[in-house]
Amino acid sequence: MEKWYVIKTWKIKDGWYVKGSYKVFIGEDARIGEDASIGASARIDAGTSIGEDARIGASARIGLYASIGAGARIGEDARIDEDARIDAGTSIGEDARIGASARIGLYVSIGSGARIGEDASIGSGARIGEDASIGSGASIGEDASIGSGASIGLYVSIGASARIGEDASIGEGASIGLYASIGAGASIGAIASIGASASIGASASIGEDASIGASASIGSGARIGEDARIGASASIGLYASIGSGARIGSGASIGSGASIGEDARIDAGTSIGVGARIGASARIIISPPYFGKHSNTFPIGYSEPGMIFSGCIVKPLSWWKKNIRRCANEHRYSLADVDEYEWRVKVIGEWMERHGVSKE
Repeated sequence: MEKWYVIKTWKIKDGWYVKGSYKVFIGEDARIGEDASIGASARIDAGTSIGEDARIGASARIGLYASIGAGARIGEDARIDEDARIDAGTSIGEDARIGASARIGLYVSIGSGARIGEDASIGSGARIGEDASIGSGASIGEDASIGSGASIGLYVSIGASARIGEDASIGEGASIGLYASIGAGASIGAIASIGASASIGASASIGEDASIGASASIGSGARIGEDARIGASASIGLYASIGSGARIGSGASIGSGASIGEDARIDAGTSIGVGARIGASARIIISPPYFGKHSNTFPIGYSEPGMIFSGCIVKPLSWWKKNIRRCANEHRYSLADVDEYEWRVKVIGEWMERHGVSKE
């Protein structure tokens, strides 16, 4: 039968004991590790496991069948709900809440007043700031950092070593890649995707279902509309505006304060200047390289994804890389023309790879 105990030096069995003279509630089959300490008025529910040298603060509550690892620290008035698992060395601040069946890894730090939802997972070494909120089912990678007051929605995925700034907001189902950085006060819409090592500036806004490519940079205060696509390594300047459904190619650069309208298309590698205005549904396209007849050589250029033409020959890029000199020699080009022809294939191939049409 469960009841309140007044503990001075109270041993359960096999050397497990609690030090101190406090009024604490200990449920049936609870296990208290050696040198663990439980503060005044704390409640340890049935089936709970408290590891060696763990510290449970005053008025804290550990729910049914929860597990607290060795050396963990649970602050005053904190609540660990049923079946949650707190691994060794982790620190939970005062008045924090850990939801049912949540999993908190090794040496995690969770600030005072933070809220971790049911079934959420926090990777080892992660840091959760004061008053931050992690939604149910969310996954926070190892060594990630969530700033104070940040809000992480339901089922969000935050990659290892990612950084989420103070008071930032990540919408339901969004994905933040490895080593990505989200600035203070930034807003990431539901089911948006932020690629690995991408950087989102302070107070920037990323719309629902938008996609930001790996290593892309979005300046502070920028606005990216719903369903927009920003390619890998693209750069969007301070306070720039990208309309809903717009597509910005890999490596493109959009200057500070520029405005790109809805459904516009900006080709890879394009540079749009500071304060420029591109209207809705506009197309900014870099034409594929084409080399006309030179000396005794045939014209050569891009044909279609994966293909290069020269004269009447249309072959895959991989074929041209292997056979360009042989083909040129068969047509009795001079040595200088052979070198020129090979260089042209290289230029066309680099353009195809940069624009994702090489098929290699």
